[in-house]
Amino acid sequence: MSPTSALIELQREATSERASLVAVMEKAYDYAVENDLHELETWLYNELNGYPDTTITPWYRRLSGTLLAEMSFSGWHPIEGEGDDFKRHVTTFTCRLPIAEIVTYHECKHPIWLPFTSDEKEFLSETVGIGISYGVFLGGDQLKPLINQANKKLLLLFYI
Repeated sequence: MSPTSALIELQREATSERASLVAVMEKAYDYAVENDLHELETWLYNELNGYPDTTITPWYRRLSGTLLAEMSFSGWHPIEGEGDDFKRHVTTFTCRLPIAEIVTYHECKHPIWLPFTSDEKEFLSETVGIGISYGVFLGGDQLKPLINQANKKLLLLFYI
């Protein structure tokens, strides 16, 4: 497949440090649709719009945060579970947000706060034994690896 001028322009933009990842992904999506590149189209659609619960997400969207418990009189505190397996199970989640939101959280250094369901809260109360409410906190600065991997995948797809 010889590269078209549109593909060459996309490659140039994708490698530019000044280019917006989201803007390049939007252009790449249009290119994928126009050229019947269904796998690329699906990946970009999910990145741009967020991954539905029924969709398998890429590995780089598995993130790990900090488990926090709200104490009656002293606010939110980090909680250490018993062992690495507990911590990994409770604090690891799949980030299904659209890439634009992730980039915004990162650029603004805004944290992501994930509350637990009532069943999960009950499990944590029984397991941890302290706190009246629980959530997972992920700092906006912790999103950079996800953004980098999405950008890397985009670049690799253009040069294969």
